[in-house]
Amino acid sequence: MDTRIEVIGIDHGWSMMKSVSEVFVTGIKEITTIPALYKDTLEYKGK
Repeated sequence: MDTRIEVIGIDHGWSMMKSVSEVFVTGIKEITTIPALYKDTLEYKGK
């Protein structure tokens, strides 16, 4: 049985998320076309 614990720290600020190895933009954006894939797509008030 593996009893090790691994802690992964992140900083989720206003518009960027940072981990030990990556920094990336967070947020949402309205698209004006029909998405090719609906996975991870949020619909809000018909948009």
